[in-house]
Amino acid sequence: MLRWPDPKKVLIDFLADILPPGVHVGSQVPVDRPDRFVRVLVTGGAGVDQRIFVDVQFTVEVWGQSEGETSDMAWEIFSAVKHSGMWGDTPVYNPRFLGIPVIDPDNSKQSRFSFTFRVLFRPL
Repeated sequence: MLRWPDPKKVLIDFLADILPPGVHVGSQVPVDRPDRFVRVLVTGGAGVDQRIFVDVQFTVEVWGQSEGETSDMAWEIFSAVKHSGMWGDTPVYNPRFLGIPVIDPDNSKQSRFSFTFRVLFRPL
């Protein structure tokens, strides 16, 4: 029987490994907002593709203290997703971006950037 990895956990763990120490990565906005943090959301996808791949859509939100710092971190994540075929021990294929990292203001005083992409996972 085929078993796919938990896509959200795989991406959260990958980003936690590549980002500087102290940058919180998770699926929720922390109650006590740190200076810099990243939220990973699974926002859809096409499901099983070609009988073996799972197509997953993610939105990544990045918060920081300044627009420049937040933009740099968002582009670092964008580049890592685009160029890495392995997220930890999990192979990923064919990242497709629905756009580039863009400023995405929210009601906090922190700068936020976000972008959305899709990627294929194979079973383990």
